[in-house]
Amino acid sequence: MEYGIISLVPPLVMLVFALKTKKSFEALILGTLVGYILMHGAGFLVPWCEMLIEECSNRDNLYILLLCGMFGGLIFLLREAIGTEGFSLMVLRFCKSA
Repeated sequence: MEYGIISLVPPLVMLVFALKTKKSFEALILGTLVGYILMHGAGFLVPWCEMLIEECSNRDNLYILLLCGMFGGLIFLLREAIGTEGFSLMVLRFCKSA
């Protein structure tokens, strides 16, 4: 089946969602959902779940997913603990002003 210009809908939905909410992971999930809805219609859920399980069981994809999730968690913890402010105060001890 040829999708033509309709094939641009999932990336556009993903891009708009990501720019509006600033949540990239959720935007990728939404993009795949929209793509599978366009491809399979009302019966999109089973093929989408099969694809998700297959891709998440791939060792390389799982590594990237875990690494990104761990870095995201670290950034969240630094932001909540005001870690950047502590780092700034530590560096100020070594800086000399004019």
